Amino acid sequence: MPIAGFSAVVTLAALYLAGRRDLGAATLPNRAQRRPRLRLLFGQLGLSIRLVGSSVIGWVCALAITGMVLGLTAKSAEASISGSSVRAVFSRLGAPGAGTQAFLGVSFLIVAVLVAFLAAGQIGAARSEEAEGRLDHLLVRPVARLSWLAGRAAIAVAILVAGALVAGAATWLGAASQGAAVSFTALIGAGVNTVPPALCLFGIGVLALGAWPRAAPYVVYAVLGWSLLARSPVRPPPAAGWPTRHCSTRWPQPLQSAPTGRQAPPGSGPGSRAPSLAR
Repeated sequence: MPIAGFSAVVTLAALYLAGRRDLGAATLPNRAQRRPRLRLLFGQLGLSIRLVGSSVIGWVCALAITGMVLGLTAKSAEASISGSSVRAVFSRLGAPGAGTQAFLGVSFLIVAVLVAFLAAGQIGAARSEEAEGRLDHLLVRPVARLSWLAGRAAIAVAILVAGALVAGAATWLGAASQGAAVSFTALIGAGVNTVPPALCLFGIGVLALGAWPRAAPYVVYAVLGWSLLARSPVRPPPAAGWPTRHCSTRWPQPLQSAPTGRQAPPGSGPGSRAPSLAR
């Protein structure tokens, strides 16, 4: 009975509304027309920022949430990892020990992967802008292709640095809320340390975009996937040694837990180890 009664009411309402409106008109007003939104449309650079704005905000929020989760779980993970077989994995990744610093150092490899995916996404966005014909409206005007590409590259660099800084700050905020003794400066440095490999990956994508535009996104993601395989804790096959000699696969080494009262040994640069998370 309730279903039949509801159906009858809805049918009568539909007949009533259909009898009051004109053919092709609607009962509710048409709001398809809106005022033009000209924000950031001051030139080629502003247009590029507007085109990637929504996706970049999503990626930055994802990096912030990831950093916050890592920071919130760092102190509890110290007790869980101590005495387990995970310490051996940490040692192979370059972070001996099972303290909060070692956990955060290894965890920042996740942040590095996300930042690298963000760089790869910028190559995909640039290729999509060209493939879908939006770039044609700029190139028929006094805008050179080199100028457009330089603007996209500058925006990508700013996005990568901003995302890395947000991840480092969010990690410190989460760790500090749990009482973990970690340095804000060290975590910001850890975030910045994830930028160089992403920039190198972006450079490979720009090269592919100029030489083979249609395959540029596939080339970037292929290099990224092979890099992750070559730098995984599982020993890769002998052929995987080739990409580790190139900058695109030089993922930042995990931050090490330095002994109390000591600093990291001199000469430990980006090519060897990342700065220590000393208390």
